[in-house]
This record gives sequence, C-alpha cells and structure tokens, in this order.
Amino acid sequence: MVYEAIKKSPNSQKDFRLINQITGAAISTMSNLAEGFSRRANKEFVQYLFISKSSSAEVQSEIYVASDQKYISK
Repeated sequence: MVYEAIKKSPNSQKDFRLINQITGAAISTMSNLAEGFSRRANKEFVQYLFISKSSSAEVQSEIYVASDQKYISK
C-alpha cells in the first residue's frame, strides 16, 4: 500500500528522504515479522514483534507527514 500511494503521488516522489524512510520502515515491519517467526523461541519472537510494532508506528508517523504535505489524502 505504501508503494502504491507513492506511485499515485508524483509530488511525493521528489521527497527522497521521506520516501526512503517510509518504504524502509514498511519493509522493516514485514521483515521483522518474518524473522521473528523463524526463530524457535517465544522470547525472541516477542522481541521481533516489538521491533516490528515500532517500525509500523514509524510508517504511521510518516503517513501523517505525507498527508500534511498533501502527497496523499486520508
């Protein structure tokens, strides 16, 4: 969904720092879920879930920035 929103907003594509941050955080969210799931210990899995949740919050924050800049609409 993040990549789709970027494709639909030519103005956002000029904001390289924001685009790199939001796509990196979105990828990190999914990657940490996968990595945590592959661990065989519940304690490690929970740790990766928290890391993934933090990356997800970063995506949410950057979506607010993109919305404030009128790159995307609500």
